[in-house]
Amino acid sequence: MFLSELLSRWRHRRANFLRFKRSREQRHRAHFSTSGATAADTTAFDGLDRPVSLSHLDGSASYAYYGSSIVAAGGNTTQQCGPPSGCPYGYPVVSVDEAGKVHQTWTDAFGRLIEVDEPKGTGGGVTSGHGSVTISGVEQNVTVGPTCTLYDCGGLCIQYSDGGRGGSTTYWDQGAVYITVNGNTDVANYGVGDTTGSVASNLAASINGDSNSPVTASVSGSVITLTAKTTGDPTNYSLSSSSQTTDTSGNFSSASFTGTPSGPDLTGGTSTSGLASSPYVTVYKYDLAGNLLGRHARRADSNLLV
Repeated sequence: MFLSELLSRWRHRRANFLRFKRSREQRHRAHFSTSGATAADTTAFDGLDRPVSLSHLDGSASYAYYGSSIVAAGGNTTQQCGPPSGCPYGYPVVSVDEAGKVHQTWTDAFGRLIEVDEPKGTGGGVTSGHGSVTISGVEQNVTVGPTCTLYDCGGLCIQYSDGGRGGSTTYWDQGAVYITVNGNTDVANYGVGDTTGSVASNLAASINGDSNSPVTASVSGSVITLTAKTTGDPTNYSLSSSSQTTDTSGNFSSASFTGTPSGPDLTGGTSTSGLASSPYVTVYKYDLAGNLLGRHARRADSNLLV
């Protein structure tokens, strides 16, 4: 039963191919003629008889790209449905219409459509990725007396480690807070007198003074807002923050200040064309007999909706 079904599918696909090949010589006729000759659109084919462009009389054209050539057209070389567990491995085809809109499909070994990718851009122009880091904490300090190194016969301390008579000493934590965007790290040191606001301001100044930083920074209170210097999907850069104490007195086990990112990545970077990252995705599922089980669409977030 399974073999006969495969043979039936093969015959169907071969018949479709032969019809396509015969239609190669045909042209899409316009509804007018010039000097008695019928005008026509022109279709170009690659070495495998696949259509690669369709040129119209008004000078506009649409294009198709296959396999590794999809990169030049803004295609994504990675399936969004997560093969092999989430879906089968597929073969990519990118089409670009007359308005420059990009549309990408993936087909499996049986020629079935398994994924469609479309850009999130809606014609409003490209935008920059953005995010934030919130600084929290308080400058730590501790006041301690010196250690007694000599006692008299009555148990009273008569000598202290500082050589004095027991005056107390106040220690203030010292350390650093880091922000890393797309692998590039900037730092601000902190110490006595610092607050969340001063640490945030110093970090923003460090970022803005770094020519290698992919973002600019602005500050409002203890919140640092980061905006990518360029635009498009690729500017949804990775984002992280860390901190450490550099105190050597042994009085502080953790940093006084920490940074909390808005998320693991910048968000909001979009392109009006291209599928560099996080496109709209539609996934098609089939049973073992090849029957369509369902269509799953992913919108702007990362959730798949049935």
